[in-house]
Amino acid sequence: MALTQIDFSVVVRLPAAGYGTTEFDMSDERRDALVRAGKDAMAAHLEKPKAKSAVPRGAKRKGPKLNVTVADRIATKLLQPRR
Repeated sequence: MALTQIDFSVVVRLPAAGYGTTEFDMSDERRDALVRAGKDAMAAHLEKPKAKSAVPRGAKRKGPKLNVTVADRIATKLLQPRR
């Protein structure tokens, strides 16, 4: 997928600076801090008003439109505490 086709309104920037992509041996405290920061970033993202069009200026949308309502519902479910 070309970058001009990404709906950036559904992209969440995770605060993962300083974490390695293959850092499998992190402490429980460090992992919990990363998960907490990710949940906070997702919650903040869901509180933002939805953009009318996230297609960059000059780019043409290709393919099916993403149903943001479904994406929001899935993301909200992921943020719920596990039972």
